[in-house]
Amino acid sequence: MIKADPADADYFRKRGNAYIQKLEKLNVWAKQKFAAIPQSQRKVLTSHDAFGYFGAEYGVKFLSPLGFSTEAQASANDVGELIQQLKSEHIHAYFIENQTDPRLVKQIAAASGAKAGGELYPEALTGKNGDAPTYVDAFTHNVDVMAASMK
Repeated sequence: MIKADPADADYFRKRGNAYIQKLEKLNVWAKQKFAAIPQSQRKVLTSHDAFGYFGAEYGVKFLSPLGFSTEAQASANDVGELIQQLKSEHIHAYFIENQTDPRLVKQIAAASGAKAGGELYPEALTGKNGDAPTYVDAFTHNVDVMAASMK
């Protein structure tokens, strides 16, 4: 942006630095929130594996019937193993991602006894009146609903 509008370079730097500080505080807040939850309870069922970076950073284990692609297909054997894993690891909540088909996750949840934990926003924001109109809002929402489901 500075290259496109060098006259406003100071404005861009100031706003950029303020935003970076906000994100750094958000990161500390999320780490503290998850640190208060035993590692054995930091597990979540979602539709596909879109939260790998999040799991690595905050110590949350994500289980999903699909891989990174929303176009993948889960085999009956994979689904059966996942249901057994959810039961044995006492994972009680599932989350629907705002851009994926929720049917398979709901079926797995029904078979395992998991309850709806809410909607997550891994890739797309909502409109301005939704739960996640900005990245900061989406991140805060995701942390809050996941952490609430782990207690």
